[in-house]
Amino acid sequence: MMTDWSDEVFSRARAEGKPVLLILSSDTSQGPADWERLLASVEIALLLEKLSCLRVSLEDRPDIYARYKAAEPILLISCDGEIVKRFLFGSPGPLA
Repeated sequence: MMTDWSDEVFSRARAEGKPVLLILSSDTSQGPADWERLLASVEIALLLEKLSCLRVSLEDRPDIYARYKAAEPILLISCDGEIVKRFLFGSPGPLA
């Protein structure tokens, strides 16, 4: 379900016509510690069928953090890497 940043993810998203859900994390982030468990919920799993999902760690890919100037932990981006929507923890409303 979740994968690391790669050109393959964007190529597949482009071929399938899917946006990309980018989840940013770090060793010091205050978001959920277990992304896989969170994303396995039924409601989220149904939503994720319509998305390609990436997980990026600040420690592993500081370039991605710099590129998106990311203060928000979750971004919906196009298959070309452009930001479509930013999400904040605790913000009201659904992700869709």
